Amino acid sequence: MQTQTLNINIDFKQLLNIIRQCDMTQKIKIAETLEKETYAVRFKQLLFELSDNDLTMDEITKEVETVRSKRYAGK
Repeated sequence: MQTQTLNINIDFKQLLNIIRQCDMTQKIKIAETLEKETYAVRFKQLLFELSDNDLTMDEITKEVETVRSKRYAGK
């Protein structure tokens, strides 16, 4: 059996309606594919958002020590 490629034009709303008709396994596969394909963009956006954060090394160290103290107290 030979695979045939078809191109169709659909708008975003139509695409969402098609996805809603998929079963859960197909939706998970779509989500995984989108996650992989958008990783670089999302990572760059995160780095950009973090670059505006003017934390000092002392502030980071203090926060790490606070979290560690809470963890140790919980054990």
